[in-house]
Amino acid sequence: MEFEWNPFSRASRAARAERAGQIGVALRLYTHSRQRRRIHECLHAAVPNPRVRALLINAINELLELEQAATSFRAIGAPDAEVMAAQLTNEARRALPVLWHTADRVSAATAHQVDSATIQHRLQSEADNLASLLAAIQEARRRLAEFILAGNTDVEIATMEFRAIGAAAEELRRSVDGPSV
Repeated sequence: MEFEWNPFSRASRAARAERAGQIGVALRLYTHSRQRRRIHECLHAAVPNPRVRALLINAINELLELEQAATSFRAIGAPDAEVMAAQLTNEARRALPVLWHTADRVSAATAHQVDSATIQHRLQSEADNLASLLAAIQEARRRLAEFILAGNTDVEIATMEFRAIGAAAEELRRSVDGPSV
């Protein structure tokens, strides 16, 4: 057991949430604390399906990298960099809670240690939606790098590219919760 230096820190609250089985809360707090190692450990312990687990880890890592890239993009001072960086950060912040919720649900369902064709079908569906979200995040990171290198900041094109993250996250959320009201 790790000694908690500050029981009120995000990291300590995350560890307590993880121990209580509140995986979504733990991931949110670990993410805000930028504790990637703990994110990985939490998901390895809580999500037994290797494909879903790997996709969750990769998507969270990619979103953290995207937020960091957006910050770097702001710093270079390209025209419209502030607008594009804000859009990227916004899309990442919309997608992260969906990932935390997905991890929470998958963890809770698989904790029962039962299996069925329906469970396998749902896990496959989760994995497919996660893969779509991951692809959208990776594409946004690629496009951002291209914008930086080219010095080209076509805000309209960037906006469409970056909104694909939110659309993929919404699709993942909708696959579980149903359509927005």
